[in-house]
This record gives sequence, C-alpha cells and structure tokens, in this order.
Amino acid sequence: MNNVNILGSKIVDHKFFFPLVTILTFLIYIPLLNSIPFGDDYVYIFNNGHVLNAPHPFVFWEYGAEEFKSWPLSFSIIWSQYKIFGNNFALYRITNLIIHCLNAYLFYKISSQKFPKISKYLYLIFMVHPMVVESIYWIFQVKTLLALTFLFLAIILLQKFSIKSSSTSYFGSLFFFLASLLAKSTAILFPFTLFYFFKNQKKSRVILLLIPFFTFSSILGIESLKGVSSFKGEEAKIQNYHKDYFKKKKDFVSNNKVTLTDKSLTRVKTIYIKKFDIDKYTKTMKAYINSLLNNDTFLIKSTVIASSLAFYLKALFGLTINQIVYQDLNLSSTWSYLLPLLLILSLIYLVRLEKEYNKNLMIGFLLFIPISGLLYVPYMQYSYVADHWFYASLPFFLLVILQKLSLSSNFFFSKVIPLYLLAICLIQTFTYTSRLSNTKSYFYNELARHDGNSQIIQEYLIELEKRDQNDKKAFELSLDLYKHSTSKKVIIIENIIMLSKKLQNIEVYVSFLQKKSVLYFKNGSIFQAKNILLEIPNSHRDSRFIFLSNLYDHANKRVYKESLQQLQSILLE
Repeated sequence: MNNVNILGSKIVDHKFFFPLVTILTFLIYIPLLNSIPFGDDYVYIFNNGHVLNAPHPFVFWEYGAEEFKSWPLSFSIIWSQYKIFGNNFALYRITNLIIHCLNAYLFYKISSQKFPKISKYLYLIFMVHPMVVESIYWIFQVKTLLALTFLFLAIILLQKFSIKSSSTSYFGSLFFFLASLLAKSTAILFPFTLFYFFKNQKKSRVILLLIPFFTFSSILGIESLKGVSSFKGEEAKIQNYHKDYFKKKKDFVSNNKVTLTDKSLTRVKTIYIKKFDIDKYTKTMKAYINSLLNNDTFLIKSTVIASSLAFYLKALFGLTINQIVYQDLNLSSTWSYLLPLLLILSLIYLVRLEKEYNKNLMIGFLLFIPISGLLYVPYMQYSYVADHWFYASLPFFLLVILQKLSLSSNFFFSKVIPLYLLAICLIQTFTYTSRLSNTKSYFYNELARHDGNSQIIQEYLIELEKRDQNDKKAFELSLDLYKHSTSKKVIIIENIIMLSKKLQNIEVYVSFLQKKSVLYFKNGSIFQAKNILLEIPNSHRDSRFIFLSNLYDHANKRVYKESLQQLQSILLE
C-alpha cells in the first residue's frame, strides 16, 4: 500500500490524502463564507464605480484610461466575478478557497522533487494554517492568491528547465511570471533566485535568460510604486519612532533634508494621463531612493522590518492570536534593538545550509521584502503587520523549518514540534473562522478588548453602521475616533459633519465645519477654508466665525498683495 510518510510516520493512504485534506479545509472555512465584506472589498469592488461600471474587463489594461490599474489582471478577474456572482459573498470566498487549495497542491509538486518525505505534511500545514484565513476571508485578496498561483506555475516550469533546457519551459515560466506581476507585484524580486535555476547554463547564456525576467520586474515594479511613495499616517509613525530611537536628535524630522515629511514624499493620488510620462516615474524613484539614503530613516526601517519578520515567524508557529487587524509593532522595548542583529546572525547561519535550502529560504525572503517597506512601498512602510502580506512567503519558510526538523535525531524536534504545529493550526484556524462568521460582532469584540489598531477597527465599524443606517451609532463612534485619531483627520471630520447634518445636531455640525475650515487653512487652501466657513448658517455665526473669517480675509489680501508685487517686478524686468 502506498502510504504517506509524514516526518517518518505512516499516517494515511495516498489515494485518500488530498481529497480528505481538501474536504477538511472546506469544512473549517464554512463559518466565514457568508460574512459581509471587509475593508477594501467595498472600496475596490462593491462601492467602486470604476470597477462595477467598466464596459469590459480589458479596460483596466488601457494605459491612460481612467480605469487603468497597476495590477490589471486581478481587476479583470474581479470585474468578471462581479458580473457572475453579484453580491453573493460566499461565491467569492469559495473561489478564493479553491485557488488556495490549488496553490497548496502546486507547492506540493514543487517541494516533492527535493523533499519527498515532508512534501505532503507541508501541503497539509499550508492548507490549514491560520495565517491563510485572511487571504480567503478578504475578498479583494484574490490578487494575492492569484499572484502566488502564477508564480508557482513559473517555478514548476523553471524546475523542468533546469533539468532539460526546453524553450517551451523557459517561455512558459516567463509567461506565468509576467501573469504573477500583473496580478500583484509580490514577486518583483523573484528574478534574483533564477541563478539557482540557470546554474547548468553557460554563463554567456544566463544573462540572455535573465534579461526578460528583470525587465518585466523593473517595469511593473515601478508602475506599482508610482504615486504611493508614502502614506500620511506613516509620517506620524516616523516621528513617533524618532522619539523612541533618536531622542538626542530632537529636530530629526525638521532638520534632515530628506524625510517622509518632505513634499516630494507625501502621498500622491494616481493621475491618469493620455501618454507615457517618464518624468512622473523618475520623480517617484528619486523621492523613494532619497528616503533610503537617509541614515536615520534607514535604521528605523531596518528595525521595523526585523520586528515585522519576527512577528510573522511567531505567527508561523502559532504563537500569536490571529486577527484581521493587529496591534501596531512595539519598537520601544530593548528587544527591538536586538532584532536586526539576531536576524543578520540567523541569515549568516542559514546561508551555510546546502544549496536547496538556500534557494527556498532566499525565495521566502525575497517575497517578504516587497511588503516589508524596504524596497516596495505601497502602504506597508512603517505600517501594520497583516497575514495576507506573508501569504507568499509562508510555504517557503515552512519548507525550510520542517525539513530541518525532519533531519533531527531528537524525538522532540522531529515528531513533537511538527505534530504541535499541525494541532495548533487546526485549532486556531477553526477558532478564527468561527469568530469571523459575524463580522460586526467580531470587530466590536476586538474594539472592546483593544486588540489590534483601534483606529482602523473604529473606521470599519463606522462604515458598517452607516451601511446598516445606524447613523446614531456611527456618529458616536466617529466622535470617539476623532478624540484619539493620529491620521485621516479631514476624512473623520467630513464624516462627522455629514452624520451631524443627518441627525440635525447643529452644534456639532457648526463646530466641525470650523475645524475642517481651520485644517484647510493650515494646509494653505485659503479659498477652500473660506468657502467651508460660509456653509455655517447665519444663525450660528458666532465670535469664532467672525475671528476665522477676518483671519482668512487678512491672509487672502496679504497673498494677493505679495502676488501683485511679484507680478510688477516681473513686468519691470
């Protein structure tokens, strides 16, 4: 009988293994399938007119069109899904689950070539690991799942190419690598691992084989990078980290020539153009490189990255409570200073492993780096940890760890820890999916326990209450959020203004119109500040209204006078 050997133990007959694991996985995920969407699901799918009203699925590929996206393949698939599934949320999640099952099987095919003894156990752990739950629950993360599917297909063909140099295998791998990047830029650094796959090729030919991969990676990587060099919430984070790490440099943010608070690095909305504009890309890259060249900023980034990786490795072993929204990384402890050093020492040790370990470990790290904030900066720079960001790296780290455990002669390492990992994965994943069965209840529980970032949780709950037309509850949450929020002040204020108007709370309405007006004034938008102020009803134009109105008029006249003087000087020249 052909039995499955799991770390040296015969567990289950081969022909039943894959169907049983698949059925088990679907049973575990049943509780969350009908949950309402989360976060970006509304922003990018169900409330997104650009996606829902697009005339056809290929409009996202048209450079210069308003609907153009950096990851067009994912949006084309999402558009098609919406046309078929509509608002049946369970069908989206079942699709995500099917793709994940496919990914696990593809990784089994990849690992079984060199590590047959642990490949099925690795497949089982990856299938039921709690760090996968978010990628299935969060409908929009179909892009993450698809990116890994195509990357796995590329790796399988590269493995074939390394054995027998076939042009079909090479061009097939190049095609699937491109498809992976068009789904999501997770694999932009993957070409650096191709030296392992091309090691049997002549050196002169290796360069020719590498050029197409690096070309696709560079072009699509820069396309994803543009316009999102930093995030306003991150500017507050860097200043907080600065207080913890650089207390002696009190004027760090203001004195350095290049920081995240520079105008060149503030978040820029994507501007759709009719033709290719190289200047836009060079400015983005220059601003980003400048942020890396700043020594203090780079040290902070390194610490954040090390702390983030340490968190993910703990989660890999089931040593954290899995949540959709985690607490922000705590970098104020002494332990956080040691993390970069320990990480470097660990890498030095792991590099001494045999080549096959190095290849898989390198792939794992290169899939982690794009979401670490070091090289690729969507919204991850100085940001929160999230399970779906580690989804692509997870199987490769599991492979290295399980293989090391299987080679140990110690019973505890070779048998107890792998079985503990399986048991903890099953328990945590089932618990996690059960908690997510009622989305609103889940987030209120998280808010009450103060687990996770409370601002993100409150923002999401406000949107949920507004959708359920519970305006009073949304209003209360919004006022509470304003008191302790560190970012998105304008958005929060606008939300309060809208809700107070609906609830006919004139005092709050007037108060927050004034606050909004002041924020615009501070940002230099004098005309907008004045217009906002004029929205206040005549009956509530008190002394503060008069003060602000006179202030804006004075500032406006001064600006006009200075502009007039400048114009006169130009005419005299």
